[in-house]
Formats: sequence, C-alpha cells, structure tokens
Amino acid sequence: MKFKKQISLLLLVTILLILFASLFTARSVFSSVIKEQEKVELENKATFIDSFETIDEKVMKEFAISNQIRITLVDNKGIVFFDSEKEYSLMDSHFYREEIKIARDSKIGFATRKSATTKDETLYCAIFSNSKNIFIRVAAPLSKFSLLNSQFIEAILPIILIIITILSIALYLILRYLFIPIESLVSVSSSYAKGELDLRTHIQSPYEIKELSKTLNPMAGELQKKMQNLEREKNEYFLVLDSMQEGVIFIDTKQAIVLCNKSAVTILGKAIKKGMVIRDIFSDIDLMSKINNSLTHFERSEIELCVYKQYTGEMASIYGRGNEKNLLITISCMERNGLCEGALLTIVDTTEINKLERIRKDFVSNVSHELKTPLTSIGGFTEILINNQLDSSQSLEFYNDIYTNYQNMKAIIEDLLLLSSLEKNNAKPTMEEYPLSSIIDSVIKTATPLANKKNITIKKDYLKNLIIYCNESLLKQALINLVVNAINYSPDNSNIKISVSDKKYEVIFKVKDKGIGIPAEDINRIFERFYRVDKNRSRDSGGTGLGLSIVKHIAILHSGNISVESKENKGSTFTFTISKTNNVLSSLYKKSDLMYKA
Repeated sequence: MKFKKQISLLLLVTILLILFASLFTARSVFSSVIKEQEKVELENKATFIDSFETIDEKVMKEFAISNQIRITLVDNKGIVFFDSEKEYSLMDSHFYREEIKIARDSKIGFATRKSATTKDETLYCAIFSNSKNIFIRVAAPLSKFSLLNSQFIEAILPIILIIITILSIALYLILRYLFIPIESLVSVSSSYAKGELDLRTHIQSPYEIKELSKTLNPMAGELQKKMQNLEREKNEYFLVLDSMQEGVIFIDTKQAIVLCNKSAVTILGKAIKKGMVIRDIFSDIDLMSKINNSLTHFERSEIELCVYKQYTGEMASIYGRGNEKNLLITISCMERNGLCEGALLTIVDTTEINKLERIRKDFVSNVSHELKTPLTSIGGFTEILINNQLDSSQSLEFYNDIYTNYQNMKAIIEDLLLLSSLEKNNAKPTMEEYPLSSIIDSVIKTATPLANKKNITIKKDYLKNLIIYCNESLLKQALINLVVNAINYSPDNSNIKISVSDKKYEVIFKVKDKGIGIPAEDINRIFERFYRVDKNRSRDSGGTGLGLSIVKHIAILHSGNISVESKENKGSTFTFTISKTNNVLSSLYKKSDLMYKA
C-alpha cells in the first residue's frame, strides 16, 4: 500500500475513533445524567406515595399506570402486601432485597437488576415510611433509558456525519497540500533510480520539502557526473578485457564466476555465465587444488592443461585425437586490505604454439635427416673412389650414385628456398590473367612422362575459355606437385583426373586418384614439411617431403586453401582453391599462422 493511502487511512481511522469515543463518552454521560434524574423522580414519587393518608389499591394502580412505574409495598418484616403488577400473595419475601436493605439503614435505597417478576432490567427505589412503618418501593424499566439513548443517537448522528464530512474534506486538502510535492519527489527519485538524472524538481512549498528538493537537484547533478565517469571507466575496462587474447575469469571466495571475457568463452568453447561455479567449467583435480591454495594461502601458480570437452590430461589426448587444446592457466589471488576477495584465472591457448614448436623440432630433425642421408652416401662413395683403384664401370656406377644424391640434395634445398621465399612477409608474386587451358596443358605435358612409366592416364575436365588471375609459374608448380603425388601413389594402369570448376568467388581445382589413400590419423599432418605417410615409398619415388607444404603456401598466396578427402586403398581427392578477385596480394603477415597449420 502506498504511503499516501496509509497516511489517509490512518488519519481517517483516528478521526473515526475519536468521534466514536466522543459519542460513547457523551452517551455514557447522557445515560448517567438520565439515570440520576430518574432516581430523583422515583424518589419523589415514592415520597409522594408516602404522603397518601390511606393505602387504596385502586388509587395505587392508577398512579402506577399514569406514571409508568411499578409500586410495591413491603412491611417491616419483608412481606409484600401490595404490588401494582403482580399478585402479591404469590411473591416471596423482600426482606433481603438490596434496595430494602439499604433503605432499612439509610432510609432510601437504590438498586438495578433484572426483575424476577417482570424479567426486565429495572431500576428500584425504596424508602422507609416512618408514618406507616412500611417500605414503599417504586421501579421503572431500563428500556425507558434505551429509548432515550436512541433518541439521543438520532439527534447527534447527523451532527457526527457533518463533522466527518468536514474533516474528510479538510483531510483531503491537507494531504493534497502535502503529498503533491512528495509525489513529485518520488517520481523524480524513481527516475534517478532508473538512471534518468537529467530531471530536476521545482517545489515551492511546504518549506521542509522545498529544502529537500533544493538538496536533491545538486545531488543529482553530481551523481550524473559520477555515473558518466563510472560508465566511461566501465566501458574502457570491458573494452580492454574483451580485446585481450588471453581468457580472463574472475571468481569469488566461493569459487563462483563473477565475470569473464569473450576470449575465455572462445578458448574454452563453453557457455560461461555469471554465478556458475568454476568446477562446472574445469574438472581437473590439480587445477582445483591450486585454486583452493590461491584462495586460502594467497599463492600464485601456473598449470598446463590438455582439455577436450569434459576430459583433461591423458583422457583428453585419447578422446581428442588431435582436436584437444593445450591451455596455460595462471591463478592469482585478488587481495585487498589483507583479505582475499577472489582469484583471477588467466587462460592462454598454447595449442598452436605447442604445435608450431613440434613442427619446428620435426623440421630441424627432418632437414638434418634428409640431408644427412645423401651426404653420407656422397662421402662414402667419394672415399671409395679416392682410396681404391676401380675399373671404369664401377667408377661410373659410383659417380651416378653421387650425382643422384646430389640431385636429391639440390631438390630439397630448392624446395626449402621456395618455401622460404613464399613465407616472407613481403612476398608479392606477380599476378596476371592467364588462360586456364594453357596452364592445365602445361601441367599434363610435364607429368605425362612419369605417368607413362606406370601406364597411368591423366584425364581433364574444365572450361576451356576460362581466364584466371594468378601467378602462372606458382600455380603450375602446385598442380604439378599434386599430379606427381597422385602418380607416385597410384597403382599401374589406373586413372588420374584433373577437374576445374568456376564458382562465384573462387576457382576450384581437384586432383583425384585411385591410389593407396591416406589414413585418417595422418590427414591433419600431411601438409607439414617432410611429413610422409609411407616414408620408404616416398623416398623411393624421389620426393622431398615438401611438396604438399609448398602447395599449401601457394594456395594461401592466391587467397585460397587446400584440403583433402581420402580413404585407405580407395584413393584421394585434393581440392585446391584460388580467389577470383584481385585481393590476393594481402600481406602474409596476416596469414603467417596459416602457413604452419596442418
């Protein structure tokens, strides 16, 4: 209930209580006065009866009827010998009746009780007549007073209604005078609570409310300035928080999440809401132990986690199968005045960093291994040639082996140099428009001798009039690498198909073979440098292990991509895309991460 209604109801109830209390008091006083007057009248009538010279029953009854009273005569022993309303012979002794007892001692007595004869509440008055030596008792029913009370109420009720009406009008005017400015203050205060701090009050009376209004206006102005500053600081804070690459989660002392940034949601791949408990996000026992230590002992700690869905550690590696994430989580206690207010979890996704580090180590190892093998062969054959006298046929065989190893080393170095040039941030290969048919024909011409050795047929399917925007030599290099790979890993007497489709924003090249295929666990890594599915077969075919990595980099330079679909012993389909627009010269700096992703 509103305050105005409460005050109105309270005042109205108070007024009514005062009026009814006054009415009750007036009625009580009125009843007392009437009763006292009735006592005097009964006493006078009893005294008048005492003045009768003789007791004539007929006269007594007429007197009782005319005065609306009951007359009872009692002798000195309490025996009734006359009653104006009942057969006195049937009445019991009145010796101990209260009014008789009082009259015996004080010459006059009054009593109020329910009459045993008439069954009505009655006022009795008894006097002792010295002249007649009897008690003269007169009585009147109290219903006579009730009639007088009802007449009193009927007379005063209109006055009460008039008073109530006048007071109600006065109450309405007073409340209106008080509550109109109060309601104005309430309305403005509600607006302030909603953040609408531009409103101002203009109250002139009453004086106290006017002063309150004057206080609110400057307070609202100051509050508005502080709110604007807080909002600006809040926006800056959240802007910084959301722009961070690291995930940030703040928890309170009960480990409930107070806030988190967008990066935390992105890294964890889970819906994080305020109020969630941190164990709903992480289930790792070691992490929870470090969080507890941070909250209780103010410790700062770090932990590396491997996560996949709800799994962590080894289980994440098993179920993730290459899709797991590596996280570096730093836990710091948030302390104020010697008390811990919560913990800050900083989450860094180290998956790609770990992956790149593994690729770097594999690259160094593979380069060393790939170069060491031909160098060892060259060194061994050279030593034999220097220290031994060999006939011309043996020497020629050794020279051929040395030359073959030299060519392998040269191919590796050339591919590495090509990769290095492709990875440079300022690499801007020349792009021009070329007819697709000339590029496809050149690729097939280059690969045909190798295909003929295995009786493999190269088929083609493309739009002959299609013009594409590309670096011709790099695109040929990429397609030749894909076709040569298809030939090397396909059985004899099989087919290889090169197809090209023209889409709205890109040109799609597909090289399909019916070779040995690629195991599912190797598909994500085949574009890494020196990664081979079948290492022995790759070396026998003369590959350097860098071909697919080069293809990937060429696709990126053309604002495209490369992917593969393969099943073991059923063949593979490599899909190579390039952009049709001229926006293919964007900086490699923005794409450097893609260079190393599998």
